[in-house]
Amino acid sequence: MVVIFYGTSAELIKMLGVIRDIPRSEQFLICTAQHREGLSKLHPQLGVEPDLYLSEGWKGKDVANMKQMLGMMLKAHGKLAVKLRQLRKLIKDHDAAHGTKSIAVVHGDTLTTVVGSYMGRFLGLQVAHVEAGLRSGNWKNPFPE
Repeated sequence: MVVIFYGTSAELIKMLGVIRDIPRSEQFLICTAQHREGLSKLHPQLGVEPDLYLSEGWKGKDVANMKQMLGMMLKAHGKLAVKLRQLRKLIKDHDAAHGTKSIAVVHGDTLTTVVGSYMGRFLGLQVAHVEAGLRSGNWKNPFPE
């Protein structure tokens, strides 16, 4: 099983090719809803719906400042703590039934990327990071990414 963490519209758009290439039965989508408003429009347009929302952004809106980010992350951690045993069992049972080794996948450089990375480790998974890489060709001037 591929456990994919995302929370922004850009992360979902950039991961869409990966999501569409993996059979739905082989993936589990976890969303922090960092960009809640954008994702609420994007999910139906792309035909993607997460299996688990760790938060609803900030009270159903996009996270706009550090205070809201901290609030969203506290909620996300609480939700993962509640679901951790159930998710570990789901992954373990899937791997046993299919002879596979599940992996967590994160994208980009948002707070969701960091949170998804260590949450993947809490789930006992190896974590893969997908990124466009250094496109400027100059490590002293890395922008655009």
